[in-house]
Amino acid sequence: MSRAPRLRFRLDALAISMSGLCLLHCLLLPALLVLAPSLAAWFMLPDSFHIWAVVIAVPTSIVSLGLGRRRHHRWAPTLLALPGLLGLIASVALATGLAMETAVTVAGALLLAAAHLLNLR
Repeated sequence: MSRAPRLRFRLDALAISMSGLCLLHCLLLPALLVLAPSLAAWFMLPDSFHIWAVVIAVPTSIVSLGLGRRRHHRWAPTLLALPGLLGLIASVALATGLAMETAVTVAGALLLAAAHLLNLR
């Protein structure tokens, strides 16, 4: 495997892992907070977590999907990733409330993970 496909594979794998962590954070953390109110302050991560996640996700996805596009000449992964990235950015920028923010973030992370899986194939 030459250098560019290896880098693309690693970036896609990193992006998929980050989407998984995002899903765990978005789905499990609220459940833990509901089940254990006394631990809420300890478990709640600062809002900067979401900002840093997007700051890492956007360039990683752009580079990885760009390398994949050059290799396989398919736009499908990029077109699938675009609404996912926009959803993640919107959830950080708008912060409309926990339920809506969680729904938009989860949908965005799933779209982004699917795009990177498609990019790997």
